[in-house]
Amino acid sequence: MVLIGAHLAKQHSELIRRAVALLEQFTEQNRPPHQAELLGDYLDRFQNTYQERMEEPMVTHNDQLIHLGLKLLIDLLFYSQNQGAKRLWGALLDRTLQGTGPTAF
Repeated sequence: MVLIGAHLAKQHSELIRRAVALLEQFTEQNRPPHQAELLGDYLDRFQNTYQERMEEPMVTHNDQLIHLGLKLLIDLLFYSQNQGAKRLWGALLDRTLQGTGPTAF
């Protein structure tokens, strides 16, 4: 799963880079990310997928879910680059060893 995730992130690295750049720009301008079409579409899809697929959602508050989605977008930027699979493995193992589990944010 880690190798597949890193491979898919690498395939979409340009789109991920654009989305993170937009997030930085909107954050500097104190504008909500939903105002950018790319980020708004991503957040809507993320929220819908999260709510549909999680049997027992760990995050139920909308603001927390947006925060999680944006954090994971930034994480994807790192996993889309060289050594992305290694970084993802390291992050998962680090979280497991700390006892926070892979879903903590």
